[in-house]
Amino acid sequence: MRDYGFGSGGAFHWFLQRVSGVVLFILLLVHFLTTHYFPVGDITYQKVLARLSQPGWKLFYMVFIALGLYHGINGIWIIAQDYVARSSWRFIILGLLMVAGLILFMLGSITVIPFKA
Repeated sequence: MRDYGFGSGGAFHWFLQRVSGVVLFILLLVHFLTTHYFPVGDITYQKVLARLSQPGWKLFYMVFIALGLYHGINGIWIIAQDYVARSSWRFIILGLLMVAGLILFMLGSITVIPFKA
């Protein structure tokens, strides 16, 4: 059976799924702590604007978005490889996942990048 896109889809992507999950957990903790615990008082648009106008935080959230999308799409792809036998359906599913990932990354980017103080 021919495999499209991610090589064999074997141990390497299984390993990356675990690594991305651990890194996402760490990024989530940083996000949660800096958003909900470290600022004193209520979360306001002005506080979010001040944080997201800094290039370091933009990079942080862009990595967060990209890694979250990779983790989710790779997980769906691994499941599809387990349950979809026909290579034509796998090709269609892989294409749809990549298009959806690209669209969602663009939406995340146009949300995070334009912030200016």
